Amino acid sequence: MHAYPEADMTARPRIQSVSDRDPVDDLVGENDDQAADLVPTVDVPEPEPGEDDLDSAVAALFWRLVLLFNVALLGVTVGPMVLYFEGNIRAGAALLVIGLLAGGVGLARYVAFKRQRRAD
Repeated sequence: MHAYPEADMTARPRIQSVSDRDPVDDLVGENDDQAADLVPTVDVPEPEPGEDDLDSAVAALFWRLVLLFNVALLGVTVGPMVLYFEGNIRAGAALLVIGLLAGGVGLARYVAFKRQRRAD
């Protein structure tokens, strides 16, 4: 016998039947046309590019500076690695000097451009 006679261990719990209705339909409803009406429409204007947007001299200087700073980054990072790991003093030093010169020229051109823009 069990210590609690009112507890029937052989009884199975009742499983409630699942209804065929979806609870989301009760909340949202079945009319999809109303949901489409709730979304606002927005007219996004397209900007018209002007002639002043991009100066060709500024664009050309930008790409020259990108090239110079990429060469500088390559030389300053790879040069010391060639010096240390390969022990090739001539190639490592050449890469390092080229990188430093390219960085210096790029920086000088950038500073000159900024000074010219401030003067205008």
